[in-house]
Order: sequence, then C-alpha cells, then structure tokens
Amino acid sequence: MRTTPAHLITTYHANGWWSDTTLGQLFDAAVESAPDQVALIDPPNRQSLLDFGPAAHFDFETLKNTVDNLRRHFVKAGLKRDDIVVVQLPNTHELLLVYLAAAQSGLIVSPLPMQYASHELTHVIGSIHPAAYITVRDFRGSPFLAPRRNAVPDAVQILVFGPIDDTIAMPSLSDTASPSITLPDTAVQGDDIFTICWTSGTTGKPKGVPRSHNHWTTIANGNMAVVDIRAHDRLLCPFPFINMASIGGFLYNWLSAGCSLSLHHPLDLEVYLGQIADEQITYTIAPPAVLTMLLKNDALLARFDFSKVKKIASGGAPLSPWMITE
Repeated sequence: MRTTPAHLITTYHANGWWSDTTLGQLFDAAVESAPDQVALIDPPNRQSLLDFGPAAHFDFETLKNTVDNLRRHFVKAGLKRDDIVVVQLPNTHELLLVYLAAAQSGLIVSPLPMQYASHELTHVIGSIHPAAYITVRDFRGSPFLAPRRNAVPDAVQILVFGPIDDTIAMPSLSDTASPSITLPDTAVQGDDIFTICWTSGTTGKPKGVPRSHNHWTTIANGNMAVVDIRAHDRLLCPFPFINMASIGGFLYNWLSAGCSLSLHHPLDLEVYLGQIADEQITYTIAPPAVLTMLLKNDALLARFDFSKVKKIASGGAPLSPWMITE
C-alpha cells in the first residue's frame, strides 16, 4: 500500500531523499553485524504490567529467531502483505516484535495507546478495517481484552500474547510456532506504508496518519544527524511506542546504529532513573517538566549515577535557558 503520490515518490528518490531501505533491512543488517550484542531489554517492572514472562534481554540473533517465530504465527493466521494489524500492547518486547515481524512480512501496523477503550477501538477498526487485533488478555492485573471484545468484529482476528482462554480461538503468540511454516519473501520496499498512527483527538475523533518506511527513515536520519547514535550506545525510550517520539526517534535509530534499546512503560520516575543508572544509558528523552523537576531535586539526583549519559533529548514545550545550562 502506498499513499504518497507517484510523482512525489519519483522526485524524492531522484533527489536522494528517499531510498528502498526498510525497517526489516535495517534489522537484518544489525543482526548480521553484531549477532551477540545486547539488542533489546524489557522494563524491569514488566511483571507489574503483564502476568507472564520475566523481563527479557535479547541479543540480536535471539531477537531475530523470536521475530521469525512471530512471523510464522502471522502466516498461520493467514495474514498477508498490506494487511493492517491493530496493536494494543504496553512498552514491552512484544510490541517491538510486532513492528519487526510486520516490517519483514509487509504488514501495516496501527498501534494504539493502552488507554484506548471500546469507544476508541470501535472508531479505529471502523476506519481502517484491519485483518487482526493484537493485544494481551490482562494488563496491570485486570482484564484488558474482555472489556474491548465487543468492539472487535468477527471478521477481525484476535491474536494474543501470553495466556489465553476459551474465547480466543488462536494459540498464544508467545508459544513456539511450527518451524515447518515457510516464511514468504514479501519484497517490502521503502515507499510501502508501514504504520497508521493516530492523532491525539484534541480537535475531534483521532485521525489515522499513514507513514511509509521512507517517511520514518527521513525523520530518523534527521534525528541521527543531531544525536549521533553509535553501535556502542544504550538507548532508553520512556515514551509510548506508538508515535513520533518513539518510532521516529528510537525504533529506526536503534537499528540503524545496531545498538541497545531499553524499554520503559510510561512513566515511573523511580524506575526510569534506575534504568538510566543500572543499564548505563547513554541517550534518552524526557519532557521539559520532568527535567526541570529533576534539576530542582538534588537529593533525588544524588541517588543515581548518570555518568554514562551523553545526550538527553526534550521537546513538546520551550526549553528554558536555565534548564539547558543545568
């Protein structure tokens, strides 16, 4: 699927602004370059979010194998190139698995915040007519899928990570799929739509915004030029992995550099600061209000070792000269 007019695609390629690079290709290159390097780290408080699986650390080779397993589940479910999958998952490794598996399968990911309930889900599904809805049964110790089940039409498959029950006629995506399932060669291209993200809805109902791999790589390349992320860096993303700050600021940059990415489910300040220290984070992002609050709390700053941090990005509001200096 492509939404950019053909004449603009031709112009952008002719000028060297766009290419045929996809997220899947960036992932394969990172796996080949450093298969044993730590690639992805779950939030340390994962077990307070989901009732299955410990916090996981993946090297690139293990991550690739896990992504291929998810791709086999997609094949078994009958998902094919250009199918849309609505995804509602917290910032745990499962969400990144979906992005990576979809990128290599030619699927279009439409990620939603965990706060969306049946009303928003009905609007989204009615707008883009997805082939599947991917989520978890429970979240933070409470039923998550059940109160949203009626918003999902029978024509839309429900695919679930973790424990399932009799209402879900599909093996858990956390299980091992049959290794005999052949992974198709989808020949995904940079101009193909990869995501449909949603506006905040402050001026009406949320609106779906399609973006191709080239849209995202252009954003990421601008970010990379400023932040200068390298293979030895360790990134910490505290924002929901559903929109600009995370996809354009971390997902593509992480794989372009082939470095390590730590996940955080927004926003627990104690957990966030602990991750910066314990995981030796070199680059992260934080809202101006959080940075200002930290800089005015000497006792809190003294509890954590921030010596590895090289750069912090911030935005969404003007940054005061005082804050930048501090």
